[in-house]
Amino acid sequence: MWVIASIGAASAFVESVLAQVYKVPDKAGGFRGGPAYYMTKGLNQKWLGVLFAVLITITFAFVFNTVQANTIAESLKTQYHISPVVTGIVLAVLTGIIIFGGVRSIATLSSYIVPIMAIIYIGVVLVILIMNYDQIIPMILTIFKSAFGIEQATGGAVGAAVLQGIKRGLFSNEAGMGSAPNAAATAAVPHPVKQGLLQSL
Repeated sequence: MWVIASIGAASAFVESVLAQVYKVPDKAGGFRGGPAYYMTKGLNQKWLGVLFAVLITITFAFVFNTVQANTIAESLKTQYHISPVVTGIVLAVLTGIIIFGGVRSIATLSSYIVPIMAIIYIGVVLVILIMNYDQIIPMILTIFKSAFGIEQATGGAVGAAVLQGIKRGLFSNEAGMGSAPNAAATAAVPHPVKQGLLQSL
């Protein structure tokens, strides 16, 4: 997972820099861009850009959002016995409010939510590490032994572990999927590389 996350960071960097390089101004005074734009303008393959735009729209409408909504609904049902129907309705209403507010609404909401999420996440991780400080070195050793041991190399478990690591590493930050550059293109930064570095985190 660590290796794939590093590769994912590199691909996130590249696709975000390209999104910045090939972005176009929109009527609202912001920018638009992403893979469809750099396929059209950078590769001079408009058909490829159109195909990508259609496929990513279908994917987000029927795959990614469904997976996320299902995960939230199942978690709330398991933990708090909240009906998935109620969760679905609440998610649909909140998503509708945000989406119909436009890109600026999404950006504004994200500017509040993301720092809070990051602080909570880092805080929880630090608390867990402090509470289990004596297990940190054994944990790291276990990770390396499990990843690079002789038994793992000869068994089929290594393939399953690698596949799971790839899934988690890429799905966690959407690197290489072509979704992040759409958001990266809307940023106003002094240099494209700055957005690429930010996106690769």
